[in-house]
Amino acid sequence: MLKKAAIGAADLSLDRLITAIEHVLADARYSLEWVPGAITDKYFGTKLYLQWMASPEQGSWLVLPVEPHGSRIAAALVRELQRPLVYHVAHWYSEGRRGEVGVATYEMQAGGQKSPRPTGLESRDLDEITEGGPEDRLQQLIGLLTGIRDTPESAQYSFPIYEVADGADEDGATDSSKQVSEERLNEILDLLRRPASRAMLRREGPNSHLAVIEGAEKWGINIYMNSQTAAALVSDARREALPLLEKPSIKGVKQGFE
Repeated sequence: MLKKAAIGAADLSLDRLITAIEHVLADARYSLEWVPGAITDKYFGTKLYLQWMASPEQGSWLVLPVEPHGSRIAAALVRELQRPLVYHVAHWYSEGRRGEVGVATYEMQAGGQKSPRPTGLESRDLDEITEGGPEDRLQQLIGLLTGIRDTPESAQYSFPIYEVADGADEDGATDSSKQVSEERLNEILDLLRRPASRAMLRREGPNSHLAVIEGAEKWGINIYMNSQTAAALVSDARREALPLLEKPSIKGVKQGFE
């Protein structure tokens, strides 16, 4: 059985949600980028992703990662905000592309209690209003449950998180034999010098960094580099006062400068 869940409220502001997420992740030892002690696969990847969604009419929502992390973060978020939140769940009940979907909605209290409430989709045929594979259909159901639609007034941002083992050393060594890639560095600097361009840097492994660049082209640009090139990028961006977030932001690239 596959599951996707979201938690939030129609009267919850995005600023308050983001602040609460930051506190919850820090308290529960999750990081927005790779750090020594991060629990990953052999390629330093993570299976944990969060997504916030917000609109003026439907409020703010957090789409949760896989279990047990999703339930853990949801309960901590309710405690952090000290108010009830609505918890939506979409299920896929069998393997493969042929299966049944189902939804449920609860009100979650700060003490952890959950009480059922209407989903708003009781009269709808869930098979008819969704399409594609299991993950696509679950994501569509979360959109229907929260009411968040892709409109000019809405906003959303997806980002990875890393679970960090207790007692992990925050100071990790990098491969000092690597050299600065001048070609890659100059490519990124040229993009950052363009009007409306903004970038965010995220560490994705012991010697791997990712620059996420928005505004330079019609579509976003992702550029990977080693640690030495990343350090040179930070130094040059500071010197030229270029719009570079040196650490990942829950707000994302566009909102991270606001």
